Amino acid sequence: MKELVLTGINGLDELIGGGLVKGSLLLLFGPPGTGKSTLAHQFIYEGLKKEEPCIVVNTISTPKAIKDWLKSSYGWDYEVYEAKGLLKIIDFFTVWAADWFPDVAREFGYVTHIDLKLLLDTIAKVREEVGYGGRGLIHTITPLIALSEDIREALRFFHMIKARCKHMDTTAVFVMDKGAQEEWLEEYVKAISDYVVETKILNGRMYLRVVKAFSIHDTNFHQFTIDKDGAKIIQ
Repeated sequence: MKELVLTGINGLDELIGGGLVKGSLLLLFGPPGTGKSTLAHQFIYEGLKKEEPCIVVNTISTPKAIKDWLKSSYGWDYEVYEAKGLLKIIDFFTVWAADWFPDVAREFGYVTHIDLKLLLDTIAKVREEVGYGGRGLIHTITPLIALSEDIREALRFFHMIKARCKHMDTTAVFVMDKGAQEEWLEEYVKAISDYVVETKILNGRMYLRVVKAFSIHDTNFHQFTIDKDGAKIIQ
């Protein structure tokens, strides 16, 4: 029997067959502002509470901004787990600024070249430091696609991440913004993902549905809310 990993999101595990299969890949897919960030970090924080080693690759904000947001909004303190050696955040956001301001980047030691192979090697090195298994998050993969000079390199990167997660028993989440890349690319990433959860806003309310899973699943949209404790599906 396959080992399942609980997401920590109230109501979601029931929709995907009891949890995510260990070592699998979940894609969170939807327009900006539909709750994907909260869902993704809630998944990571659930693992940290269980003393699971976690890696977060951030491409759209600084680590400090992410940590400040999570702590002030939900009381999720990433720094506690960084101090324990259970969490590593890989900053792949400042690389975008570094391309435009290389002198500043060199002064502060930022990476000055967008290189997905370098990112892959960095993830592997960090995983060795925190330990195998656990959980991983790339938030988001959209810049890796949109700003890649060779889209085939980005697609190979996603395949490699999936293969390494399976090999290392790391359960991972990709976040992708709907409409920010060509539709065929979105469908391709869905195809290589083990699970796909789509989010949307309708009449000011947030909804999600399970598009793809290993088990027989409900494909209807379900309303969910976000409060000081995070996200939960309305039963």
